[in-house]
Amino acid sequence: MNFQLVIFVQFLKEVISLHFLLISWLLYLNIKSRSWRCLGKVYPSLIYVTIFNGLYYFLCKNYLLWDLKDKYLSTGTLRNIHIFVINPLMVLYFLARVPGNFFMKGIYIVKKSLQSLMVEWMGNKLNMIYFDHGWNFGWSMMIYAKMYTFSLLILRRPLLTTILSIFTTICFLLTFNVPIQIQIKLRQFMKRLLRFYKLNRQFVLAALTVLVTLMALVRGRRKMNIFFWLLYTIGRMFLLPVHTDKVAWKQ
Repeated sequence: MNFQLVIFVQFLKEVISLHFLLISWLLYLNIKSRSWRCLGKVYPSLIYVTIFNGLYYFLCKNYLLWDLKDKYLSTGTLRNIHIFVINPLMVLYFLARVPGNFFMKGIYIVKKSLQSLMVEWMGNKLNMIYFDHGWNFGWSMMIYAKMYTFSLLILRRPLLTTILSIFTTICFLLTFNVPIQIQIKLRQFMKRLLRFYKLNRQFVLAALTVLVTLMALVRGRRKMNIFFWLLYTIGRMFLLPVHTDKVAWKQ
């Protein structure tokens, strides 16, 4: 039976992308569990997972610990599929069936992490994913446990989850000696941002004030509305004209 299953999977591998089979399976599980009903409550978790999965490819662009392969799809397409489709579907299905008991939640997280690890193991055997720079299934297990735990925690403690996520990300970067080329990119980005602000600081201040004022109006906070308009007026008094700044910058 196992031999027949292997032959069948190898046949499918030759005629269709196995990543699309994974998407189809996840869609089936989500439809079966009717997970879309809780989408309005858990969408912050889906955004969180999407951002931090994309952050991995941004931080480790030239030092990938794992990456995806497919016979029919480009690497960039595969990454986008996993970031925006597969991982959010995994988390949505996970959150739709979380038990209420604290102890059972822990068991449920371990169970889902092991199931995800088994899928990854199969993907590795079928050349859908490969590891590099010392990455292995033990680290993958930790990543899945972290993903499921934090996707649940962010619904109750968003600030704590963000802090823990940043801390664990830094720990992984240091553990695997990932070249921190992000520092150069951040410096370039901050220089451009600072230049834009210096050339357009009145516009930036006005835009931020209008945004906060609109939020205050929506929430009915008139005192906050008046406060920020006063802050904007005082700020304008201390700002140099925009054209003066432009000349100073060019010099």
